[in-house]
Amino acid sequence: MEGMKLKDFTIYDTPLWLGRLLEEQEERCQRELKGASKAYNEILEESRKLMDKYPFIEDIADNNEPQGPLKLSGEEAEALTRFMYLEGERRSWEGAELYLMECHDTLGLLQLVDML
Repeated sequence: MEGMKLKDFTIYDTPLWLGRLLEEQEERCQRELKGASKAYNEILEESRKLMDKYPFIEDIADNNEPQGPLKLSGEEAEALTRFMYLEGERRSWEGAELYLMECHDTLGLLQLVDML
């Protein structure tokens, strides 16, 4: 990472300790959303129900490769479509929460070093 410019910094070039820090932030984000957002919890619950009813969805969500091509009934295709929509919603909630958490943490650091 020597000589690396800030614009070149990506998650793929992080040292292990920073990767763990990012994982902790993601877990904190999820905990805070679970404790504060009814809508976020409803998304998680509906996603869990779909994965329970259609195990192939859980395989996809866990990045397991399906054994051969998927042959879905109309109902299964609708369930997968709904699941993908819910995943997008979940990620949107988490992205917004992470952004706000980072803003809060940055302001705290700036106050700590008397820059605010």
